[in-house]
Amino acid sequence: MKMNVFQFGRRTGFLAGALAGLLVLGMACSGGAPETVSQAPAQPAAAAQPQPAAPAQDPMAPTAAQSGSESMAAAQPAQPPAAMMGEPKYGGILRVGHRGDPPQAWDAMRGTSYDLTSLAPTIYGDRNMVKPCREDDSDVCPAKAVSWESNADFTVWTFTIRDGIKWHDGVPFTAEDTAYWLNLGFYGAKVGDQERLPATSKASLGDIKNIEVVDGNKVRVTLGRPTAIYPTILANHYGLIIQHPKHLMEPRIQAGEVNVTPQDIGFIGTGPFKMEKYEKNVIVQVRRSDLYWEKNAQGGPLPYLDGLDFFIVRDPQAFHAAFRGNRLDAGARGGGFYVEKELLPAYERSLGDKVWFGEILGGRAPQIAFNVLQPPFNDVRVRRAVHLWANRQSAIDAMGGGDGQPRGLLANAAWSNKDLASWPGYNQATKEQDRAEAKRLLAEAGYPDGLEVEMLARRPLAEQNEWWQGELAPLGIQLKLNLNDYQTYDSLKLKTDWKVIDSSISAPFPERLEERIATKTISPRSNIIHEDQKITEFFERLNGSPELETRRAIFQEMERYMLVDQVYTVQTFVGFNRLPIRSHVKGIFIPTETPPTHVDYATVWLDK
Repeated sequence: MKMNVFQFGRRTGFLAGALAGLLVLGMACSGGAPETVSQAPAQPAAAAQPQPAAPAQDPMAPTAAQSGSESMAAAQPAQPPAAMMGEPKYGGILRVGHRGDPPQAWDAMRGTSYDLTSLAPTIYGDRNMVKPCREDDSDVCPAKAVSWESNADFTVWTFTIRDGIKWHDGVPFTAEDTAYWLNLGFYGAKVGDQERLPATSKASLGDIKNIEVVDGNKVRVTLGRPTAIYPTILANHYGLIIQHPKHLMEPRIQAGEVNVTPQDIGFIGTGPFKMEKYEKNVIVQVRRSDLYWEKNAQGGPLPYLDGLDFFIVRDPQAFHAAFRGNRLDAGARGGGFYVEKELLPAYERSLGDKVWFGEILGGRAPQIAFNVLQPPFNDVRVRRAVHLWANRQSAIDAMGGGDGQPRGLLANAAWSNKDLASWPGYNQATKEQDRAEAKRLLAEAGYPDGLEVEMLARRPLAEQNEWWQGELAPLGIQLKLNLNDYQTYDSLKLKTDWKVIDSSISAPFPERLEERIATKTISPRSNIIHEDQKITEFFERLNGSPELETRRAIFQEMERYMLVDQVYTVQTFVGFNRLPIRSHVKGIFIPTETPPTHVDYATVWLDK
């Protein structure tokens, strides 16, 4: 079978095949190699009107992208039959664990912590003009835009904005709102000597040169470089949430309040729920919005739930006790709050078949990234010593309970170099030689007696960071952990004075990595501080290449350059995160990899 990269689906304007790398996993089940994907036509057609999925038809059913090959079986979500049955019911309050208060006054332009992005979509809606499909998060579906099209060289994209959407205060949502959000995110704002910086996710908005409203209901975005999968990039960034109504934000910014936030204007969104109550450190309550636009396949209103209560539980042990004690229905998304292998027996004793686990690629794997502009990690020999010394199998055994496999730049192995396991540092058969070389490199770099360095780290991930302490101590590198809560960590990370950081570099496809690994000039949220223009060139090549195999080859070249040649980050392994969910919770979406995906809860219902 040959698939056109820009074939439009029956219900979406998505670029089918742009994420076809995920489908390779499904193809591998038959034992055959993935087939060649044909070149795209010069001019994609506009998308058809969406056909919303019927929740009764199992919005959680495993897809080709989720079923996986035998080699990836340990890292692929498996959905229990009980979660896929029944007719949706209206009513009820879903009780969800949440690990912390949303940071940055709830502004996704300022921070993309899961504390914000796994809760805010209930109020503001899922993503932006486009979003991952509920049936398969490797596809792109309409959201606030019903269709889109590009010019021949993929530098101009035009989105047709959906009619009938209203903000929670009753004001219609328009193309003007969309253009205002894009401009605010990409350019920021300046009034007199007051300045609002661009969004921390600016790099994920693309190389924008112009934003304009055309024909009344369309937004046209002109890019400075060809970006063949631009809708896919917009759909798959969890920080790109439209939550800045022009009619409320613009007057206050023009009056000099340039940093006004969604919290300041009363949490006015377009999502399926509206704010009921927010008590800091305790609870967030949202309740059904009668103005929500989306319908189910039968034309009935969404959402099904009356509302959600997000209970803020900062301590993982307290969270697990609350869930097993029947005080929560769904788990908290984020490191430290998933159900690790050693906790499974306790859950099974307490809950038996009243709980199941949604499995998301990830796991509590220790990863680090470097500031390569400051000593000691401005010396590639020091970085390479860390890479060669780190024992991936030790990490799998200690942190994954023996469950995992070495990972490259992406958790999804379908994108990575096939010979990754034989690379220096990864190859268990040459670990003794690699460690001898690591010692030699550290001494050659001027540290024969070792060195001490501070590591910026997140307190809930202390165990992973302590693994690094123990792992690198015999090499002579003494890590001093600077442990912080997530909000403080995010703030400190934006600065450039840290040396090494515990690093969460994840994405469903290569182009989404740009925010995490681009130069600091391009992406303030980069997990690596560098100004390597070769990385910029890699992303330019990726964004201009619609053909799957070309993109895969470019990514694999970049992966080896970053992990072996320059060692900007040291990745260890990939396992999976287990999200606990009670058996009466139906219609909840379990993403392949990115946890804050489809967390608007519009199609979730309670079978009780």
